[in-house]
Amino acid sequence: MEECVCCKIARGDGCGFQKIIVNMKGGWVLNHFSASNETYLGRLVLATKQHQHDFGNLSSEEAKTLGPNIERINHSLRQYWARNYPKDPIELVHIAYLNETPFINRSSGEKLLKELHVHMHLLPRTKQMGEALDYCGKKIGWHLVDYIDKFPPRYKVSSMHSERVKTLMQYLKESLTEG
Repeated sequence: MEECVCCKIARGDGCGFQKIIVNMKGGWVLNHFSASNETYLGRLVLATKQHQHDFGNLSSEEAKTLGPNIERINHSLRQYWARNYPKDPIELVHIAYLNETPFINRSSGEKLLKELHVHMHLLPRTKQMGEALDYCGKKIGWHLVDYIDKFPPRYKVSSMHSERVKTLMQYLKESLTEG
């Protein structure tokens, strides 16, 4: 079986945007989501450094620092956005914990729901992004990735070497890493 993707990222062996990681308090690591067909600037992933299968398996330190880490990420992401995109501030940062990534055993081709790793997706929504989400008069956050094509071009990330992602992640690394 192949190694867990989140474990590779936490070790610094991710690919593309995943190579830029921020070590957070309590055994957490932050990176920018990198699946090219679903990526937009600011879509982040927060995962445990150690392989944890479920919230029930978190260490007391991981559990204790999860909320404060999310709060700090939210604050820093909003600050970055306010400085760089002042005419389109973040209205809301959605947080999704799905933890159901299929694992494919490459030798047999068998699809398994194993080797899961606790991780959350943080999805910022700005006013202009929200305008693309009008669903029966309401903004429905789980449709964010469905409407990336309608987002302003400055938020779309198509290159695995995007300077915008590098700049954002460097800012987050500086603002979230404690010296």
